[in-house]
Amino acid sequence: MDANELYRDSTVDGSPTAPDLLDRARYAEHLVKLLDRVADGDDSSVLALIGPWGSGKSSVLEMATAHLRSGGGEETWLIGECNPWAYADQESLILGFFAELRAALPKGDRWSETRMRIGEIGASASRLGKVGAFVRMDASGPVDAVTALIAGDNGAAAIRKRAIESLGGVGRPILMVLDDLDRLTPSELLMVFKLVRQVGRLPNVYYLLCYDEQTLLDVLKRTELVGGDIRRAQDYLEKMVQIRLDLPALRNPQITSLTDAAIDAVVRENGVRLDRPQTDRIGTAYHSHMKDRLSTPRAIRRFFAQVNAAYGAVGEDVDFVDFMLMTFVRTVEPAAYAMLHRHKDLLVEGGFTVPGYLENQKTPQERAKAWTDRLRGAGVAEADIAGLLKLLSLMFPPLDAAVSGSSVKRGDLEDIWRRLGVGHADFFDRYFSFGVPQEDIANSTVAEGLRQLSVGQPGDELAQLTASLRSDTDRVVRKVDAMLGSPEVNPGALLSLLVDVYEHVPEPIGFLNDGGRFGLASLGGKLLAALGAAADRDLLSGLGTSSTRMEFLAVAAERLPTSEPARVIVGQIIHTRLEAADALDGMPDELFNLIWPWGRTDLEGLRTWMRDRIESGTWPLAAVIARFVTVSWATGNGPPRRSIAQFSLKDVDAILGLPSVLAELADEIESATGDVDVFDADPTAENRLQYALGVLKTARDRGAGE
Repeated sequence: MDANELYRDSTVDGSPTAPDLLDRARYAEHLVKLLDRVADGDDSSVLALIGPWGSGKSSVLEMATAHLRSGGGEETWLIGECNPWAYADQESLILGFFAELRAALPKGDRWSETRMRIGEIGASASRLGKVGAFVRMDASGPVDAVTALIAGDNGAAAIRKRAIESLGGVGRPILMVLDDLDRLTPSELLMVFKLVRQVGRLPNVYYLLCYDEQTLLDVLKRTELVGGDIRRAQDYLEKMVQIRLDLPALRNPQITSLTDAAIDAVVRENGVRLDRPQTDRIGTAYHSHMKDRLSTPRAIRRFFAQVNAAYGAVGEDVDFVDFMLMTFVRTVEPAAYAMLHRHKDLLVEGGFTVPGYLENQKTPQERAKAWTDRLRGAGVAEADIAGLLKLLSLMFPPLDAAVSGSSVKRGDLEDIWRRLGVGHADFFDRYFSFGVPQEDIANSTVAEGLRQLSVGQPGDELAQLTASLRSDTDRVVRKVDAMLGSPEVNPGALLSLLVDVYEHVPEPIGFLNDGGRFGLASLGGKLLAALGAAADRDLLSGLGTSSTRMEFLAVAAERLPTSEPARVIVGQIIHTRLEAADALDGMPDELFNLIWPWGRTDLEGLRTWMRDRIESGTWPLAAVIARFVTVSWATGNGPPRRSIAQFSLKDVDAILGLPSVLAELADEIESATGDVDVFDADPTAENRLQYALGVLKTARDRGAGE
């Protein structure tokens, strides 16, 4: 199968351009033989070719009528084809019906009277309808036609009698094919049935009706004649149709063969390579649910045409299997597809969300029931819910955990991220945007940006990479991290870029968002390890030219073993920077806070140095204690603002010795009021000191430091 064949919705005739892949020609031959037998046994009859939409009814008709026209049957058939759905109103439908019957007759003089009689029936049946729409009648105009209807012996019974006499001598059977009856309105459908069973029941005229039975019954149920009673609708059809021909449903091997051919066409068209895990996932999805919904040739072509048409816009930026499965959901259950987008926070991994957290507090059974209810609310049929849940669980670990009663495994998350799966927060939106969203960056752009950085030839991709690192830090850091082993990465150049970005990333605001600084520093630690001996003092000193940049290096170095040269060098640089800062007044917190990573690298060295600064009077103990009170952004009750964060007695004891501090600041502690509101008070030096003294006073009263 060629990918272009997926878009074709025309009939199959068995030709090289429209091959008969499902052996429908054999059924068409069976239909021709049956028509011959019916013509031998009765002078008029109604047959029905029944099958679901897209099952190939029109193709069987195409091959059968072609066979009849070519003289392949025992009888020399005349063929008329009428599609009632093509007419705008009932008057046009009536006229069109008889126009097609009349057009089936040969054009010679021998047939002129018969043609005229059929035309008379059409005009009579339509009464004073839109005669002008009957373009194939030989009427001289609307006025003449109306006159003919009411003149002399032109009553309906007389007209029909003359037509019967004329058609009785035809000597050749006429087949009237009426397709797409299941597309009609209730009133139109009843009109067609009246035409077939009453007005049009004529000698040598045979009718072949084509429809999807379930849809037709639904239409009949909406008529006053049936009144919603399915049994009455079925009885009505049985009276209407003498012989029913059920188009055989596709057998499993046929469905599998068509589906395999369609997948192969899409894969070849888009240059996709599928490994064993991917083909296994396709197989699981297919057998768990897809095969039940892809049961007709049209359904199979329609689905894979959607995949082929849309995949080119995303290509290497999504996982092919996930994209195919999400396209399946979008095609067969569009409301469920939209529902999934609304519940992103419950489906994806890779980031904390409050809805996701609350969902995880439920039992697996409660979560599974909630998803069942959501699918039911999206209009998914009861019989399809379990299968669709299983298919979705192949893409979304939280859903899989709910259905299976297990928990989400970290390995599942890592696998989803590696294959750019829809179940990860980094890639979810790509499956609903038909491309990389504006706020995202394509993996290919990241790779090219890293290459440009490595060779020192900046271009648009490097500019995009830099901008994305600043605006969408965590997601882009994960992309870069995944590419560290590639030859495009120059660790030194990338480390320099990360330091620059770190300086422009805002400080974390709120409880859960660190602004991306942690991810940048973690990646920086991997780069320091990759640099090894190349991460010397000159390189690191050149990178740490500000307090913020030095903070990045300090946090990055903490990812290394204590004995790693780069970590030791960073500790030495911190020492040097702090040594150069004489007074605490005016020193930015970013610089003072470098004591924390220094202490985690060389606690004894920090203790000695800090005690020397205090004892020499360079740094008063009270001022140092105030700096031990950290500051952060507070949220809630208004816009974010700077506020007092915490004061750790453990840090005080580890670096300064809590008993010494309590003794040296005894007077200040005694006079402390301890009434600083950490949420409302501005984090000034005095407020920070008073807060620290209050905590120390409480600790003293409880016997701490003894």
